[in-house]
Parts: sequence; structure tokens; C-alpha cells
Amino acid sequence: MPSSRSGARASPRSRATPERGESLLDLRERVVEGFDRLLAESGADETVLVVTHGGVLYALVSHLTDTDFVTVVDEGGQGNCAINEFRAVGDGIEVVRTNDTSYRG
Repeated sequence: MPSSRSGARASPRSRATPERGESLLDLRERVVEGFDRLLAESGADETVLVVTHGGVLYALVSHLTDTDFVTVVDEGGQGNCAINEFRAVGDGIEVVRTNDTSYRG
């Protein structure tokens, strides 16, 4: 799996910290730690559904595709109610689909 902090691929905007807030890299690290914990606590054949807002999705997609967080936000986009599907495979994660809104017709 990619590292939780992809410093070499992180833009300056990823590192910027707003007053009384956290940087995108800090958000990504926090999300990835929770995701890793969720994986560790889930059974091998268990299906887990996570319903969340866009910021967490951007952080996960950034991490799982080893792409700069800002690039994912600027270029990747997430439609309202988009489905993002990931599958645990061995010691890694397979990206099955991202930003899928085809079910909406």
C-alpha cells in the first residue's frame, strides 16, 4: 500500500494549514489511520460500507492511488452520492471504481 504521507508527491497546497485547522496532509494521515484500523478489525471475507463526505473520499482516493491530494481534488472530483469501491487483496488494496454515478441514470 502507498505510504500515508506521500511527501515527494505533495503540493505546497497540501501542506498549508489554515488557522485553527489542519493541512490536507494531516487530514489524509488521520483518515488513512482510521481506514487502516478498519481494515485490521474487519474479517477477510467481510464487506464493509463506509458512508462519508467528500473530504474523506478525496483523502482515501489520494492515498490508495498514490496521487497528490490537491490533484485528486482539482482533477478527480466526486459527484454527489458517488460510489467508490476498494477491495482488500492480500496486503494491498485494489481500486475497483471511483466517482461512479452511473446508477443515477
